[in-house]
Amino acid sequence: STPVEHVDLTQVADGVYSGEFGDFLVDVKLKVTVKDHQITGIEITEQRASSGYEATETVARIIEAQSPRIDAVTGATGSSRCIMLAVQNALTGQ
Repeated sequence: STPVEHVDLTQVADGVYSGEFGDFLVDVKLKVTVKDHQITGIEITEQRASSGYEATETVARIIEAQSPRIDAVTGATGSSRCIMLAVQNALTGQ
């Protein structure tokens, strides 16, 4: 289980970054937009998750917190973690 870490946004230049992460039941590909060292947008481009367990509210939580390390959406922990780790991967170039 990969840990979700805080990302130092002062080290992330303006741009659009692609990230992905997957596990046994869920995977996600997304794009993260950074402007003035702030996450200004996250677009999920592909996602495999059971219907009703997409955890799309995770995106708003990450933008509000300005960090991929947030509380998971209740009932959709796997999807939440995949989104958080995909954002982390995008911002760290992994």
